[in-house]
Amino acid sequence: MMNSTLACTTAFSPIDGPNGYDSDEPLARVLSFGVELEFSILTLKAGQKDPNPKDDRIVYGIVPPTDPQRVDYQYVCEDRVKEHLANNLNETFNALEVQSTKSTVAPQQFWAFGGNIKGKGSRNPDGSERTPLGEWIITQDPSIIPPKHPVYEFFPIEVNSPAFLFSEAAVYQVQEVVAHLNNTYRININETCGLHLHIGSKHAGFSFPHLRKICAVFWTFEPCFYYLANESRWANDECPFMTQKSNLMQLLRAEGKSHSECLQEGLEMILSTSSVDELINLLTWTEHRLGFNLRNLYENPPHGFPEKAKRTIEVRFHEGSLDPQDIYHWTHLFHGFIQFAEYVNTSSLEKWLREHTRDTENNPFQLLNALKLHHQAWYYEIKTKHRWSKTGKVDLSAIIALATKQL
Repeated sequence: MMNSTLACTTAFSPIDGPNGYDSDEPLARVLSFGVELEFSILTLKAGQKDPNPKDDRIVYGIVPPTDPQRVDYQYVCEDRVKEHLANNLNETFNALEVQSTKSTVAPQQFWAFGGNIKGKGSRNPDGSERTPLGEWIITQDPSIIPPKHPVYEFFPIEVNSPAFLFSEAAVYQVQEVVAHLNNTYRININETCGLHLHIGSKHAGFSFPHLRKICAVFWTFEPCFYYLANESRWANDECPFMTQKSNLMQLLRAEGKSHSECLQEGLEMILSTSSVDELINLLTWTEHRLGFNLRNLYENPPHGFPEKAKRTIEVRFHEGSLDPQDIYHWTHLFHGFIQFAEYVNTSSLEKWLREHTRDTENNPFQLLNALKLHHQAWYYEIKTKHRWSKTGKVDLSAIIALATKQL
């Protein structure tokens, strides 16, 4: 059973009470966000019998009638699939660009930070040149491994949104694109697919005090956040736990400490950091991106580390999804969490976190209520119970067991 240290919708929160807000820092600013959608498109060539003739979504005419024995067959087909998606989406939204292995097809300008989601132009409002962060991009990801099928041919696809200023209208536009993809194409989403969310402070990084509070909360409650995602993401090489594989956890484990001791001492080390780069060095892993990826926020990237255009936190551990409701709640959850971390009083937060690193288990839905994300607490509790009805209930301790597993 999950303990109920955090009480339902009246859950104790560090912002409750007269000293809950941090007056030393500005109130929450407008954040930016973008999503990466991973899935596979199902295709059939002309003349092939349709295994699902009652499904009226597009399946023919996506790939050309090319000889599979051609050396460049895969590249030709991949480009045509991306081109088909780009043209289809451009006809619908007039605001997309395809990134091809050979050429760019049907480019369209797309405002993101300008505040006018539907507007177009060649420059940003400040006169600077447009960047790829202002465009929808259709590309692919080698980590997507589609299933085998005797008839269908699958093509992995990744669709990247622009970097939007966070607003209901921006989230709705992403929902519109997702719904259109679902309604237009036959799509496969398996365990190799993810929904990646980027959250940033426009083109700048987060202030150090703000980022330190974000990291301290995530370190303390990581199992609760992962619990909201499908079990296929809990032990997935594409989104490892911070509390298992980060440099900080490996350092503490090397000293022979228990998992509980590592969490408590790790929190103190996070709270005692004095710079963004020191914090990121502790909470990243040199071998791969973690599920809560901070690499893009380095102020001075280590030697040999590529500089990133995206000054964002990348949340990588949601399962692949083209469900508009998943898009809505996942973006609002992390937008709300990161705003919470900005305005919560630092001393109150640190006291609260120290109390909870000693808990053997916390309730994910009550945590969301404590973060003042009541709508998301309701949504994810219902979604999780629905998942249990199909797979059987999985306790939070299963995540903790995975995180405590030695490397």
